[in-house]
Amino acid sequence: AQAESQSQIAQLLLQVQQGLQAQTEVANFKAQLAETQNQLYLLQQDHALLQSELDQAYFDLDRARSQSAPTATSQQPQVPIADLATDLATVSTSVTAPVINRFSYQVMKIDAQGQQLENLTKQASYYSENLGDGVKLDMVAIPAGTFQMGSPPEEEKREESESPLHQVKIEAFYLSRVTITQVQWRAVAELPQVERSLHPEPANVKSNNQPIECVAWYDAVEFCARLSNSTGRAYRLPTEAEWEYACRAGTQTPFHFGPTIRADLANYDGNHTYGNGPQGQYREQTTPSGSFEVANDFGLY
Repeated sequence: AQAESQSQIAQLLLQVQQGLQAQTEVANFKAQLAETQNQLYLLQQDHALLQSELDQAYFDLDRARSQSAPTATSQQPQVPIADLATDLATVSTSVTAPVINRFSYQVMKIDAQGQQLENLTKQASYYSENLGDGVKLDMVAIPAGTFQMGSPPEEEKREESESPLHQVKIEAFYLSRVTITQVQWRAVAELPQVERSLHPEPANVKSNNQPIECVAWYDAVEFCARLSNSTGRAYRLPTEAEWEYACRAGTQTPFHFGPTIRADLANYDGNHTYGNGPQGQYREQTTPSGSFEVANDFGLY
């Protein structure tokens, strides 16, 4: 009986040892997987930076060609050199330069509980692209600068794909003031095709001023290509770095409002709070672009 008991103990010890070895192998595999994912993320960031540099090189080349072209006629709208220098929507010699205007907007800051700290009035430069039939596309000037891309490890609900924090330099460009609306989409969808056809009304919630939805990335690229051909200015989608830079607008908090968010400031499921923020409305559908009437520090809604 004693020999049989010792044999069973030996078998249990062997099983425990095998289990510990398996746990070690699993831990090593997870560590290798995490390292691979991090390397992939860094490669993606390198690709984004290279793409930004390529875009800037094309811009510099087109600007040099434009500067060497004959002087524009006096009837063309005059635009300050500083504004033209920040414009990545390249103007060819046969296209009238856009008229740069300024607009005012409200910026709100809130604390960690969602209470208002300040409500400021600011101004930004923009130009308005005429899409026909009274439809306009307002493009806001986004200044050049650097920012910390990603999120810190202690930020709530962050994901590993937001690591590591790293500094990114952004050249000046223009970005649409609000998300593209359905009436803007229809106007561009009626322009001549470049690579692929576009459904004029793909959205589920249909309304002129609601944002466009249910479109593929390739559709968005086609949208930019048609707009570029029609206007003579180079429209494209922003890079991931440009989008985050424009969205943050110089802030370092999780939201440009502050450390939390409120359902009267943005459209999301207000039943779920962020940090110590308050609960709010859940609309369960899109809302008209810009309808919350509070912009970020760059003037974007």
